[in-house]
Amino acid sequence: MKKYPIGIQIYTVREALDANFKETLKQIADIGYDGVEFVSRFGEQTPQEVADYVKSLGLKTPSMHTSRVKGGDPEFSDYAYAKAMGMKTMVCSGLKKEFMENFDTVYKELRAVKAAAAKNGFGYAYHNHNWEFVKLADGSWAYDKLVGDDLDVELDVYWLAQGGVNPVEYIKRYADRLPLLHLKDRNPVTNTFTELGTGDIPLAECVEALEGSKCEWLIYEQDICNYPGVESARISYNNLKKILGY
Repeated sequence: MKKYPIGIQIYTVREALDANFKETLKQIADIGYDGVEFVSRFGEQTPQEVADYVKSLGLKTPSMHTSRVKGGDPEFSDYAYAKAMGMKTMVCSGLKKEFMENFDTVYKELRAVKAAAAKNGFGYAYHNHNWEFVKLADGSWAYDKLVGDDLDVELDVYWLAQGGVNPVEYIKRYADRLPLLHLKDRNPVTNTFTELGTGDIPLAECVEALEGSKCEWLIYEQDICNYPGVESARISYNNLKKILGY
């Protein structure tokens, strides 16, 4: 099995990050994570200050989540941070459940944002939740129509399972448009989030399904943790390494 770098979506440790930005990033680096997928939580620090500090810790920064989809002006203020840190991909962190009410508009806006990202030197990918997996009139999933044949994707294995589809199947289906994979686990009793390796998502099978894909990073994320965020990050990192034989 190919060995992938392991990153963390920093939203996982958001409380700690907001309380002490630098110390939290240092703790993430000390655990052993190879990189950080950011979200717009930089405090008062400038793009260059963040970039210099992250580099000093030896962390890579492949991507950033943003929820902005703006028709007519699809620009992100986060570009300055992304450029300073040498990121490759901007990620739409997902749309609200109500996106179905304006499906055609959202479809067009996502393409406008993709074009703006490309103009600024970035790839653009869509991160799914479960609510995109509703059937359209023609029997297809809304998700598949939304990403079409032109958007890259950052598949989230937990939300795929919650949406009622097979994560392994979807990883193979979108292999050529999958630069980043979100690994997340699910408590089989409550269906809620749990630390990697303590739930029922077939994590090893999901990573094995990446063979031949364009995926470059595995990104751990946990929306709600069972422990303080950094401790959950430590548990998940150690469990994932064991599962994958790293």
